[in-house]
Amino acid sequence: PDVVQHLAIDFSLPPPKPGMDFIELKPGGAEVGLTSDNLEEYIELVTKYKLLNSVAAQLGALLGGVYDVVPEQFLAVFDFSELELFLGGCPEIDVDDWRSNTVETGKELALPGNAEWFWEIVAGWSHEQR
Repeated sequence: PDVVQHLAIDFSLPPPKPGMDFIELKPGGAEVGLTSDNLEEYIELVTKYKLLNSVAAQLGALLGGVYDVVPEQFLAVFDFSELELFLGGCPEIDVDDWRSNTVETGKELALPGNAEWFWEIVAGWSHEQR
């Protein structure tokens, strides 16, 4: 016996707001019952709807704003991990690398010991604090 079939679930979702229609996850979805054979497809369609389709307008507005600042053709050359690194930087900052690539200027750093004191404090911080 197909245990999933006894749940009486079809390929549609309840309306997000009163007065709206049921959401069919695929054409004719209200007529397609959930079975063990199509469970994977159902999970994929529900996930896609909840993560993408249900927020398509908001996602479109967000992307439109991003593309106003950085044209789409410039972002298209990056995959998601490269873009994450570009926007957020390295998850862990190497203090020695940071120090060796820093040019120290300013009257505060000219005072004896100030620069060394600064780097000692930074080295003592957690990665999150850096």
